[in-house]
Amino acid sequence: MAFNWDKLCKAQRDYPRPKFALDAVGKLLKKRPTDPYLLAWKASTLLRLDRRADEALSLWTSLCQQQPPITDLDLLPFIYNGVLTASRQINPSVSTPSSVGAEGLKAWQNAAKSLSNRRAKLTLWSDLFIVAMKEECWEDARLATMQANKEGIDPKYRKALYYSLILAYQLAGERKAEVLRKTGKIDQGVQIQLTLAQRQMKDAYGNASKSTDESIQVATMSDVRFMAAIYERQNRCGELFQLWDDPPPAVRKLIDGASWDFALLGIEVAHRQKEWQLVETRCYQLIEKIWQPGNLTADDPSVVKVNMFNICTMCWTMWKSLLNATTGLYPSAEGRLKIEKLYSGVWNSLPPLDPRTYRAIGLTQLMLESYLGHSILDTITQFYIICFRNPSCFKDLHRFVALLSVEEQRTFQSSISEHAQNLGTMMKDNEEISSEDIKQNIRVWYEAETTVLKFELLMIVSSPENPGLAVLENFVENTLRLWRLQLAVEATDVVCGSDAFLLAVEGLVHLFEATSLPQYLYQAAVLTRHAISLDRQQYGRGLALLSTRLHLRLGLGTIAFEHYNRVQVKEMLHDNVAWVPLSRISQSHPFGASGPRGFSADNELEKVISTLSRMENKVDDLLYADLQHFMYDKAFDLLELKRKLRGSLTKHFCIIERRRIARLAGTPVDTTLDLPLRNYEDISDNCHWDAVPALNNTRPDGLRSTDLISPITKLWVHSFHSLIDVVNGIVFKEFPTGHQVFFSCEPFTQISDSSTTEIEEPDNGARLSKTETGLNEFYWKPIACILQKIFPAEKLPVRSETGSLEEAFQHIFSQLEIDAGELQPSLLDDDQADFIGAPNLTEDGLNAVYGRLEVLRTLNRLLDFMRPISKARTHALHKDITVARCDLLHEYITEFYRLHRTRIAAFIDRLRVSGGAHIRALLTYNKTGAAVSGVIAGETLDRYSKEYADSATEALKGVLKVNLG
Repeated sequence: MAFNWDKLCKAQRDYPRPKFALDAVGKLLKKRPTDPYLLAWKASTLLRLDRRADEALSLWTSLCQQQPPITDLDLLPFIYNGVLTASRQINPSVSTPSSVGAEGLKAWQNAAKSLSNRRAKLTLWSDLFIVAMKEECWEDARLATMQANKEGIDPKYRKALYYSLILAYQLAGERKAEVLRKTGKIDQGVQIQLTLAQRQMKDAYGNASKSTDESIQVATMSDVRFMAAIYERQNRCGELFQLWDDPPPAVRKLIDGASWDFALLGIEVAHRQKEWQLVETRCYQLIEKIWQPGNLTADDPSVVKVNMFNICTMCWTMWKSLLNATTGLYPSAEGRLKIEKLYSGVWNSLPPLDPRTYRAIGLTQLMLESYLGHSILDTITQFYIICFRNPSCFKDLHRFVALLSVEEQRTFQSSISEHAQNLGTMMKDNEEISSEDIKQNIRVWYEAETTVLKFELLMIVSSPENPGLAVLENFVENTLRLWRLQLAVEATDVVCGSDAFLLAVEGLVHLFEATSLPQYLYQAAVLTRHAISLDRQQYGRGLALLSTRLHLRLGLGTIAFEHYNRVQVKEMLHDNVAWVPLSRISQSHPFGASGPRGFSADNELEKVISTLSRMENKVDDLLYADLQHFMYDKAFDLLELKRKLRGSLTKHFCIIERRRIARLAGTPVDTTLDLPLRNYEDISDNCHWDAVPALNNTRPDGLRSTDLISPITKLWVHSFHSLIDVVNGIVFKEFPTGHQVFFSCEPFTQISDSSTTEIEEPDNGARLSKTETGLNEFYWKPIACILQKIFPAEKLPVRSETGSLEEAFQHIFSQLEIDAGELQPSLLDDDQADFIGAPNLTEDGLNAVYGRLEVLRTLNRLLDFMRPISKARTHALHKDITVARCDLLHEYITEFYRLHRTRIAAFIDRLRVSGGAHIRALLTYNKTGAAVSGVIAGETLDRYSKEYADSATEALKGVLKVNLG
């Protein structure tokens, strides 16, 4: 019975293991040696085996040349992908070629020759266009577009085909240039393709001057944006603006109908290319258009105000671009003189400003005055008086307040404090007003007091002189007092996560960072725990995220995930906020918990990965349409979104965490988690580090720059894959030696030597926590060195500075002895009766425990490689890897493992006996604890303390689930 596509898919499902699949297909090929489906099955199976890519590529090539030609539109893309996969395995340094190559295209060309129907040929070339786009082989997409054009296409689809060809020319040239940079070659064809893209775009723009039936002409703003993208990507802004300055009549009508959008588009394009002269010219053109000195005395001067409001809101980027252009074009004094002239001409001639629209104009005024070096204290104070009720008031002003001198900051703080006091006095004096008016006045006073407190905290933490703990503790007291007053007046659902509450949490976090005392962190956590209990309508997504991170930081996983489950996260937002609960989750709560507050870390990780894959598929559905319906005008944006989802940092670290959980649990690692190498070349950090409220008042990066989390970064992902993942892959036999393709991937090679890396990180290259740094230096690098010696013929993708085997073993034995000494039962704190310190392992402690257990499991498996060598007298390493050394290592491993379990059992026992009382004492520690007690009732604190002790116990039980075998 002949094979077909459906049977091929079924066979692959029935034989998931390559070895058995190869046996099965071999038997079938004896009966039908030329069956293309069987040959494709064999070739795809060979790609899953070690060092069989050359053999697979030979089979794929023979399929491309097969006669009669293959015309199955399911099998042809399968062959196309197979050729690319084989080529990438053979030469991993070029993971994204511009074309599959002449041999790979032969199958499509032969299939087209065998088809007599024009519609069938168009469908064939359309399918090639789609599969080439998916693999980013834009040279092949260009070929498919040109071939489809030769076949003739319905006139109503001609424009889509024409612009698709422009896109293909542009991206084919870019991709070819990228490949040439990696190989160090030169090809003039790159510039030819880019010139063809620009020329065809120019022709389409020129066609707008012809009759309206010309189907390819620039006719919409989407077409104009597409044109801008082509010229911008080729650094031809000057030519673009020359064309735009003298547009055809049809385009002129289009520009006049969308003048604001068009003006901003030109400024944005020139600014991204740093064409400062063009930026300045177009900014002044826009200003002159909306503000002309001769028109200020018109009958309706409010038009000027409206125009200024528009330019300060919709065109806010214009001012930023103008200042950057001025800085780039002129010396400092000359640049300030030009802006001074503009500033005085505009602001001195404006009609009276409306407080309702003041914010936009006021912010622009502050930005220009600060650029000019004017005294901005009065303007800041005026802005505050007018806008203090706006929730963004502090965010608007804090960067300008930071520019003030210390004395000016004190003056400003005094002024706004006096303003808030006056509001309070007015509220007390108006005793005859209605109760509803009283509530409204209280709200106004509260908003003023809250904003004052925000500036107070900013000045406390940014003070060059150490303000002392008492200042921060008093601040926390004041904010909690204000929150308590607010709770007494307003509905709790409305104010449970108010700014006053968030300021108290922020103050406690600063105290924790200054002292490292867990009491402050426990108090911050219990405040969020209580605030969530008041949020019965579950409105506070940000509040739940904050509580999740605080409780995870304390090692209280069940509480954290109970609150995280309250977060209503849309599909797209998983990519932005999953870092809150899942960063390094394998090192703190790998096995989750059971019971009413149970959760599964692995399930949560899998949910995020599948959600991101589903989002990527949705983008594919929009992007990868056939030639007739291809959305060329949305292509650049969709390709960028596709790039971000494909290389999502969130997806990468979730996959890493799932792999680590599987290894700790002793279960097989899911091979479907492996990503193509090209996914690692451009990792996209889509995390919203400011998604968690609190801490944003004094830190622009939010939680990223606090002790509440050690951020996951691109460098962290590269570091893990280039060392820990490879070591574990070998010792747990997850892939054969020699199959570690990571080393051939350029980003991983760069990361192996941090001194040469050029990958940008917002945190200045930080990639590892303190625990991870120690484990890498004292365990993982020496283990990598041992593996390199055991497999001298293999080029393992690890770099180790440990040196000889003797030095590697000494590093491991010395550190095992040090770590084991720290775990002696006698060293378990005996002063807990005084309730000093945390009674449980916080996130740092859990990370250290699981990190060491991960090392112990790896060392235990390493013994499986060492023992045969110790018994083989003829082995080159027999003298270094002796039976005595293997026995010593085994003794260290088993003793260290026993000490770990003993210590964790002691922690659990202590938590059961006195954990609740200990935590209760931490919650009421010092004057900040007294302030917490003033907000949360004593019986409620007792209940929370017990919940915390139970959660800490549950977290420690997970450690006991890790086995050595």
